[in-house]
Amino acid sequence: MLSDAPITDVKDTPYRYCAGIDCLANKGVMLARLALPGAPREIDIVNTHLNSRRAAKAPLGRSLRAHNLQTEELMSFINAHRDGDRPLLVGGDFNVRNAPDRYDYRSAERPYQVVSEFCARAADPCEGQAPADPAARPWLSSQDLQAFAGAGPVTVQPIRIETLFGASGAGSRLSDHDGYLVRYRLSWDPTVAAAAPPRPPVELRPQVSRGLGVKVIWRR
Repeated sequence: MLSDAPITDVKDTPYRYCAGIDCLANKGVMLARLALPGAPREIDIVNTHLNSRRAAKAPLGRSLRAHNLQTEELMSFINAHRDGDRPLLVGGDFNVRNAPDRYDYRSAERPYQVVSEFCARAADPCEGQAPADPAARPWLSSQDLQAFAGAGPVTVQPIRIETLFGASGAGSRLSDHDGYLVRYRLSWDPTVAAAAPPRPPVELRPQVSRGLGVKVIWRR
């Protein structure tokens, strides 16, 4: 993760379960806590990568079981480390393209809303993603997902979606995935921010990048 805002804490863990050649990679989950200037709360950012499907070169039933177990680990990790009074952003390679059995597993227990599902509803239009028939489940058209949740006095809403790198032609792509950029609006009552207690000293913890991840840019 990269952030313009100070990172005050980092938690991470590898997943215990895997299937196929994915077991040669150390997939897992990370949470970084950011101190946003002027906000009444810090914000938790979660980044993850879940077991692939056919690319794992394992029987589909086995890779599905590994994915389900990793989903359970992801939920447990968020519940253990996320502060429920802080807003939350989630992003990563969930490996759910055209796989409703993966996407739907424990979906009712998610502590967040998936951006592409939220923006598909006509009542919640997002620039860059037209409202769609929920029955078509357009959120299953990508391996990558982002998600969000407001908390306490802070409201979070995705307002703009962009896909990067995908239309530039062969040889110019940065990854086998398109870039997925979501712009969020964080809102709060300024009187609540003024009354918030002072934050503890900020500690910056550099992290070594081992692949694609999440970049958070804060603009007031």
